[in-house]
Amino acid sequence: MSGLRVVADVSVADTEVKRRAGVGITGGLRHLDTLRFLLTLPPDEAIPVAQFSSYERQLAGRAARALLGIETHPKGTERLFTRNAQPPLHVNLVSVHGPATRRTLRLATTFAPYAARRIVTTRRVDAEFAIEAQYYGVGITALDIDGAHLTASPAPFLPSRFTGASWLFAEHAYDHLVGDRRALSATPAIARA
Repeated sequence: MSGLRVVADVSVADTEVKRRAGVGITGGLRHLDTLRFLLTLPPDEAIPVAQFSSYERQLAGRAARALLGIETHPKGTERLFTRNAQPPLHVNLVSVHGPATRRTLRLATTFAPYAARRIVTTRRVDAEFAIEAQYYGVGITALDIDGAHLTASPAPFLPSRFTGASWLFAEHAYDHLVGDRRALSATPAIARA
């Protein structure tokens, strides 16, 4: 949306990022059904392939070796899969920078399934808008010459479960983070100063 900027505050899962780098995965994972399937598997526990449906075997085949360790049972008769992958980061807060309008609020509410949300604005916030934002669990921070003033705190993010869509959102955020780091490292140091 024109004139609006979305910024995510994230916590990077360093162990997972290092694991991915060690097996050559540099970006996020993009297949929603595969992520949903991975969530059904306990992490770091070998599961016999024979327990999977034919569709799950297809998803397991689609997943890279870095996501599912492929092992053979010690007797050599049974293939086992182990889920190695975890989400690469956790999104703590999504901030939508823009005017205190319904359009900005609508964008902020789209992130409700993934993180706490807030609107950051440089304009005056009227009481009616603040009440509506609070109703939707969206916090408001108004910036002025004196600094930031918290008008309303975002509702705590308390998901009832972690879903494939949540994992996919984390993967998209990770792609942006990795892309930003690559762009920064490709920029000459004099331009960054």
